[in-house]
Amino acid sequence: GELPTPRADTQMFYSAETGKLFLFGGWSNRWHNDFFSCQVNEVVGPPYNIFTLESSKWASSIGPVTGDSPMILKGKGFKSVAGTATVRFACIKGYVEVEGEILDDDKIS
Repeated sequence: GELPTPRADTQMFYSAETGKLFLFGGWSNRWHNDFFSCQVNEVVGPPYNIFTLESSKWASSIGPVTGDSPMILKGKGFKSVAGTATVRFACIKGYVEVEGEILDDDKIS
């Protein structure tokens, strides 16, 4: 469909039920009185957030991942994932996936 022009002061709303992002009006040298919607459920991230990564084998959360390091992922909303969580560690050379245990809504081990 038609793309909205770049603008500021735009009202936006995301509907988790429909997976759509709605945009109304805004300012770009004039006030707009238009309406757009975009199906974004395929590109909007999961319903949880990861804030930090901790490991007893590391001095900080930044560094190489060489394997066999028990870790705790801290965040919010992990209970929205049923069962175990697949955790992906990635870099430019590729990725590795491991199963994580959801301890509570704030932690994955």
